Amino acid sequence: MVRTTNDVEQRAVTERARFGWLDGLKAVALAWIVLNHIVEPIAGFPYIANPARSWPPLSERIAQLAPVDGLGVWTIPANILRYLGWFGDQGVQLFLIASGFGLMWAAMQHSWEGWWPYLQRRSSRIFPLWWGAHLALLVLSIAAAVAFGSSSYGVSPTDPQFYLSLAGIRFFLSTLYYGVPAWWYIGLAIQLYLVFPWMASWLRRFGAIRFLLGAVIIGTVARLVGLLTFDAYLDAWSRGAIFITRIPEFALGMAVAAWFAHDEDTARRLVTRPAALLAAVVTYAVATLLSLTLVGNAISPLLLGASAFVLLFWLFDWFGKRASSRWVSTHTYGIYLSHQAFILLAVEAAALAGLSAALTGMSIVVAVVVSVVAALGLEWIVGFVRRLLENHGAVSVAAGLAVSLGVVVVVLLAGELAVQRFAPQEVLGWGERPALVASDRAGWHLRPDTATRLRWQGYDYEATANALGYPGPNPSGTGDTVRIVTMGDAFTSAEGVDTGQAWPRVLESTLESDGQDYEVVNLAITGYGPEQHAAVAEDYLQQLAPDIVVVGLFVNDFFDVEWTNEDFQSSIGFGRPDPFGVVATLQLSHLRELIRSQLVAPLVETATSEPNPAGYFLGNFKALEREGISPPQEILVEHHLDRVVAGAHAAGAEVFFLQIPASVQVCSPGELAYYPAGVDLASDDYDLEAPQRSMSAIADRLDVRSDDLRPVLGAMHGCPYFSFNMHWTASAHQIVGQHVAELLERWAILESDA
Repeated sequence: MVRTTNDVEQRAVTERARFGWLDGLKAVALAWIVLNHIVEPIAGFPYIANPARSWPPLSERIAQLAPVDGLGVWTIPANILRYLGWFGDQGVQLFLIASGFGLMWAAMQHSWEGWWPYLQRRSSRIFPLWWGAHLALLVLSIAAAVAFGSSSYGVSPTDPQFYLSLAGIRFFLSTLYYGVPAWWYIGLAIQLYLVFPWMASWLRRFGAIRFLLGAVIIGTVARLVGLLTFDAYLDAWSRGAIFITRIPEFALGMAVAAWFAHDEDTARRLVTRPAALLAAVVTYAVATLLSLTLVGNAISPLLLGASAFVLLFWLFDWFGKRASSRWVSTHTYGIYLSHQAFILLAVEAAALAGLSAALTGMSIVVAVVVSVVAALGLEWIVGFVRRLLENHGAVSVAAGLAVSLGVVVVVLLAGELAVQRFAPQEVLGWGERPALVASDRAGWHLRPDTATRLRWQGYDYEATANALGYPGPNPSGTGDTVRIVTMGDAFTSAEGVDTGQAWPRVLESTLESDGQDYEVVNLAITGYGPEQHAAVAEDYLQQLAPDIVVVGLFVNDFFDVEWTNEDFQSSIGFGRPDPFGVVATLQLSHLRELIRSQLVAPLVETATSEPNPAGYFLGNFKALEREGISPPQEILVEHHLDRVVAGAHAAGAEVFFLQIPASVQVCSPGELAYYPAGVDLASDDYDLEAPQRSMSAIADRLDVRSDDLRPVLGAMHGCPYFSFNMHWTASAHQIVGQHVAELLERWAILESDA
């Protein structure tokens, strides 16, 4: 008999009609899992059906299931979504049953074709999309790192785990949730596909009932042993990292296929009879309670999956097949691979942007839609590549892809080198790092006897260090020389201008005009705070024997005191690759940072109306927040400055404090390119006097004169700070150096008059 095309099409239509419930089952399973991955990052991780050694007492596990309250009209819908999402792990059981049914039904319709053809068909079904998804995840991970500075996925082509995952090996703890956590299931599915031929032969040999009973006993005992003995691997074992713990559900699907093949009408009647439905409801309730206990989790997944299968079979058999469920079933694999990556990205972005619950929900809906589009796109691309391979051969396609990839790599590297040359960014640590070395006492200082050109984030200047590793010339004054030691951070060292233009050098040249010899020794280093000032004072003041010590204090000193030297050294980036070296270039570090800071961050700021974190940092707004400076911080600052004063007095020197304001305390928003959107310093959220008030109080308690530079800097024509960063221009250093000279002369006269 010759079978025509119409015969084949008619048979396909008949098959879809007979097994429409299978499409519906897979559609529900997918939707349930997607909902689970939406709810858990928001409502928290449920104890139920997720056994762990760290499980709290049973009463607490039960209490977690109590409805949440206080959400107004959204209370009931929120609780329904919460419960449905928490129970969404049961979609895995439905997938296992559907997979077992589909494989066994197909095997019973055709004679065994041998291992190699079977593996070829299964591999062609699984791996092309699987590999495509991994490559897409690499791209998404890089994009997330560019947009947010980091990525939740953590995948890298240099990571061995990436290649283990590519091969479907995800049963190690390090690979189980690698990249996209939901992908653990694909590792389980691959294992079940490998053992299916043996399981099918056992079903034929022993019959469906004895086969299923044996599979249930083996799987349940294996689960129980692992639940009672494993610790770190307990979650992986109960989840199904090793296939043996999930063969009961898979075997159930195979057994159902055998029953349908033997007598489909009887099988349908048995599943849909009222007694079966009642038993399914009771079993579901009992299994839910069992899943709250460690031992109960040995059997509860099978019971929950079986009862959900019966209820859904009745539902789809009663209401008939829907085209929508057939469409979802067709694209289940692609959507499963893509959905969680976008959901995690949406939740992370919403949290970073501080979005409201409504906007977070909208972003998740968008993520789901995007994941469906991405799945369809991934399917199309993989199909296109497969057609290319079939039509042109692997060598030709590989050559074309290699050339295309080479062009992309060349363009990206050219872009990276161009950014390094014309607009270098601050990457792999501080922009000043090339000029710095770590030290034991103060934490870090300049490279001794070295001049370093620093180019980053709009800066281009030379930092010149003496033999001590501090900016400026070596100390060399005679006994008749009045020696002044300046201490401070980037405003005194100084950041953004050549060392010779820093205000201590201006101070020295200004004072020398009165005929007396003066020497200004600058012990300031970028990033130094009160603790570093104290270490420097204790190490050098006795040796240098200064007459005057001027300490520049910035508004962020109240936060610097909470950092250890190790914290600073890590932030500086000691030990990390050269920011202009091969590694940084291959990682496209400068290009990625330019895109993130100049393109992505402003777009995010505009879209969310939330202040740009980088701009908020550069403006030092935190120091101006009402209650932003805490009493413990003020106590720590005073403690370290007291050490500075004690060291100065022991060396016979007078101490003065120079209070350096934040740029936003002196310049208008329009003068600062980084001024963040939506920040109003006139609102009650801010106290513009806070840092100076605290520092003045500390100076009074330590009996030290201090000067607030706000009036001097505010009187300058134009903003004295660089518009693109937080430090002073050369003009500001000139004014401050002259002002400090006037202060010292005036204070010395006042002191002599007294």
